[in-house]
Amino acid sequence: MMTFPHLPIYTLKVLISIAVGLCLRLCHQLQCTVMRLIKKCLPTALP
Repeated sequence: MMTFPHLPIYTLKVLISIAVGLCLRLCHQLQCTVMRLIKKCLPTALP
């Protein structure tokens, strides 16, 4: 029973790490998609 109070904290850290990783990956994919659409739609607007 000594390690029981540490289990939720560890699980919470793991869940937060996974959530942050997924958010960063989604943001990166979204940014790449937006940049691709901008370059496709407005090729002359970018330097």
